[in-house]
Amino acid sequence: MRRFEREIDGRMRFWEVDLRGTELTISSGFIGRAPKVRTQSHRSPDAAARTLAEAVQTMLVAGWVEVERDAPEAHIDEPMAGVHAQPDDPVRYLVLGDQLQAQGDPRGELIAVQVAIAMGDERDELHSREKELLALHQEAWLGPLAQLEHPWEVEWYCGFLRKLSLRAQGYGTLAAGALEALVGTGSIALLRSLEIRGGEQLDAVVHGLGRRSWPHLERLVLGGADGAAKSSARASDLLRTLPALTELELAISPAEMGHFQHPRLSRLALRVADGRSLRGLDLGGLEALSELAIHIHAPDSTESLAAVIGVPLQRLQLGGADAAVGIDSLVGRRAALGKLVIGPTPAAPRVVAALRRVASALEGVDIELVGVDLSDSDLADLSGLRIDTDLPDVAVRSDRVQVSPRQESLRRFERTGRSRRFWQIVRVGSMLRVGYGAVGSAGTVREQRFPTEEKAAAEYRRRVRKKRAAGWEEVSSIE
Repeated sequence: MRRFEREIDGRMRFWEVDLRGTELTISSGFIGRAPKVRTQSHRSPDAAARTLAEAVQTMLVAGWVEVERDAPEAHIDEPMAGVHAQPDDPVRYLVLGDQLQAQGDPRGELIAVQVAIAMGDERDELHSREKELLALHQEAWLGPLAQLEHPWEVEWYCGFLRKLSLRAQGYGTLAAGALEALVGTGSIALLRSLEIRGGEQLDAVVHGLGRRSWPHLERLVLGGADGAAKSSARASDLLRTLPALTELELAISPAEMGHFQHPRLSRLALRVADGRSLRGLDLGGLEALSELAIHIHAPDSTESLAAVIGVPLQRLQLGGADAAVGIDSLVGRRAALGKLVIGPTPAAPRVVAALRRVASALEGVDIELVGVDLSDSDLADLSGLRIDTDLPDVAVRSDRVQVSPRQESLRRFERTGRSRRFWQIVRVGSMLRVGYGAVGSAGTVREQRFPTEEKAAAEYRRRVRKKRAAGWEEVSSIE
């Protein structure tokens, strides 16, 4: 028996729940008056235990205080409670698996097999049996998910789904139905990561997530790449049902962002169609927030984001067509900021201008540019800032021929062993020119062309990283 109490409108109310096998008996009402009693029957003790855990978490999130708890009886809820207490410990699943096997539930064998694998047993017969069980009981354990034509991925752990990912467009209502059906199978009672990407109709998903508690969900990703999915729900309402959440990515355009309040959320990414979707956003209630990413697709924002990003952060990323608006909001900022990431964005000139305006506020901050097409003169203008960019536009010497708009600088490395040797590389368009040999000699020069400049640039950076990792020392670069 578990009992919770809460004061509502000046009167004390109580809520009690008792689990007996497959039945939950719930009593509720005002203290001192006759209670209202109802009984819920479930298809298995396991399902009843899951419902109990969800109901208790919902009460705690809503502000009810547990005042009394009897010692749990030796039913199926006892091993399930142990699993809920430490879901990463495979040993906790063993008793639950044994009891389910004794009841003829095939999930019990799946638990036993996957526990053995989780504890390091890599015998081929275990993996073969795991595949057989998942194939035999796919419909029972995955419900309509197994029939979806859209791409989906799952990751199992000790008999339960740990990760679920759905990727498609325009099927929000269908995804919500699949999620509800999965709750009924019991397979996502311990879900840790949920991704539902794409879908112009995610409203049903958002409302479905908000109807119950998800006690173990740590990562949630919702929406499409362009942030166009619509939702009539307040995005902040989701957090009330996700007590363990640490990472949230919302690529939707909700009716209102609202006040975000959560004790554990540390990483938040928001992708919206335009800046208007951020109106009303308040991050003041995110005590653990350390990383924030904001990507605005359409360049029509006129409001400052100062109120949004005016919280202490270790890492801030601003991307999209309105990245410069967020940069301007850093004027006068005094809160600690460890790293600023800008991009991807097509608005490179506006980014450069904004960085110039807020240069004093960014002194000492590490700035990384991702997908921002800067020229060598732009970088020179920003030389007072600590900027790192994957594709610096630094021109090779002017006597070179066939100079392309995108070039890498000449990088030279040396290493001392039996003799001093050098290695150097330069990229000109889609060609890499590599030289190597003994220091003081002309060495050997090799050239290699790639299908695109992007592939040549990626190979350039890979080879430079490889030399650094091997202990070569960079000694010069030609501007």
